[in-house]
Amino acid sequence: MSSSTAGQVIRCKAAVAWEAGKPLVIEEVEVAPPQVMEVRLKILFTSLCHTDVYFWEAKGQTPVFPRIFGHEAGGIVESVGEGVTELKPGDHVLPVFTGECKECAHCKSEESNMCDLLRINTDRGVMISDGQSRFSINGKPIYHFVGTSTFSEYTVVHIGCLAKINPLAPLDKGWGVAVLVGVPHKDAVFKTHPMNLLNERTLKGTFFGNYKPRSDLPSVVEKYMNKELELEKFITHEVPFSEINKAFEYMLDGAGLRCIIRMEG
Repeated sequence: MSSSTAGQVIRCKAAVAWEAGKPLVIEEVEVAPPQVMEVRLKILFTSLCHTDVYFWEAKGQTPVFPRIFGHEAGGIVESVGEGVTELKPGDHVLPVFTGECKECAHCKSEESNMCDLLRINTDRGVMISDGQSRFSINGKPIYHFVGTSTFSEYTVVHIGCLAKINPLAPLDKGWGVAVLVGVPHKDAVFKTHPMNLLNERTLKGTFFGNYKPRSDLPSVVEKYMNKELELEKFITHEVPFSEINKAFEYMLDGAGLRCIIRMEG
């Protein structure tokens, strides 16, 4: 299967955050073709996570604007860049904010999922291969968010930040099954008395549930397909893409857990 739009700039709608804390604006953006080890995909469903809200408010970290947020989504590969062999147009994928190059010491270790190349970087607003954004409006770059930027009908993602999944799995469930517990304020400090640890207690952290996204997420999706995981009960609202700001209202009001944002119709 080949894509008729492969190698061409795609014009589509995206929800652009022009400045911190201001409502997103649905704009027509230009999405450049994928470059080396990149994939361009059509987003069918996305979701709002409090991490998006946190960086949209930009109260505790470096503001990077204009920007396209979004990092929980399901989509279909439209075209692939040079060097991509694992994916082809038509494959169903989940973009993931922390990647897996499969080559570094962390990726080869059973103990760590903190990829040297593709671990989450909230300050970077460009692609790794050439330091450029794939989004623009009238020649002005619009920046990426954690390598995914799923609040756009089309986005470009590094191959290492995409998990290929069962095409029969419903893409409107996203991948909200692995939990990163809390995103701390940049100045947050954790303190405890040494006696708390000497009393045979263990202090341990986890990032993205210790899952390696490309290797482990497909099996998590299979658990959902086998009815071993209940995801529906966490989805409390659904809105069309044109009303994405309602999702922010639900989140800020504490009215829901997850709001699915339907990209079409």
